[in-house]
Amino acid sequence: MVLARYRGSLVPEGWKHVAEILADISEAIQKMPTIPVSFKVLAEISAFPVRVPAEGIALRPVDEFYVPDRTSKFASVFRERVALLDLPDSIPMTRIRPLLESDILKDRIRYLDPHVTKRSLPQGKQVLDSDATELYSSRVEYIARYVPIAAVAADTDREGVILVQFW
Repeated sequence: MVLARYRGSLVPEGWKHVAEILADISEAIQKMPTIPVSFKVLAEISAFPVRVPAEGIALRPVDEFYVPDRTSKFASVFRERVALLDLPDSIPMTRIRPLLESDILKDRIRYLDPHVTKRSLPQGKQVLDSDATELYSSRVEYIARYVPIAAVAADTDREGVILVQFW
């Protein structure tokens, strides 16, 4: 069987067939009132095609990879950094989601988006944008009305930069 033969190692073109089988299992699970006990083995075996950075496609168990977010906006950013579930173009992620969200896998699946820390890191020389400063200076009183915080104080420093404090 393909799964036993390529467990944890790189997989040739047969990974597309494995992905098709997983999609078929996913569709079958949707139609079942309860999932058979025999399906629970999917949580333990290396049955999922995963793109491993600097290696390629390998079959991995559910707790050794991340599932891309629904929009896949983070997938392109992290594809070269973490192991991600990878399906051929012929199989949309929506086809396999019922399996991933099923009772047998839902507690072990790791989705990428909750593990992404959103942080803005400004780069380059700090330069005063006088047009933006003027625009926001003229709107501070309107902004202050809509801020749902107890108090707002706005002022400018010696260089004309707007300083806004919330408390």
